[in-house]
Amino acid sequence: MDKTECTNTEAEEKEECHHAKVNGQVCVTAQGDNLEATIDPRFGRCAYFIFVDPVTLEYEAMANPNKDLMGGAGIQSGQLVVEKKVTAVLTGHVGPNALKVLKEADVTIIDNVSGTVQEAIRQYDNLSS
Repeated sequence: MDKTECTNTEAEEKEECHHAKVNGQVCVTAQGDNLEATIDPRFGRCAYFIFVDPVTLEYEAMANPNKDLMGGAGIQSGQLVVEKKVTAVLTGHVGPNALKVLKEADVTIIDNVSGTVQEAIRQYDNLSS
């Protein structure tokens, strides 16, 4: 699990960047619609987005409406995730266009994630504390 560097330098200087973000909602790309689903390695074309509160493990599963687009799936998916006001994305890989959208919104990106959604959330929680 690799953490893309935080773009919030002010918070980083206060050592709050990733520690504070654990309380925000996290988006995990998944092949299914629950916490036991396997991570989908594709951000823009994942089957589902699972929006999870890492503290309570309450979640909302959303089928990805962009997965079958001919082009622009990464940008559209990035915008969808930003609109949900998540603090972090856990996935296998984020393409360059989606990466730009997420970074502009100060979303922490953790890539090379594998296993289940619940395992990824636990690892994120450990990484952030």
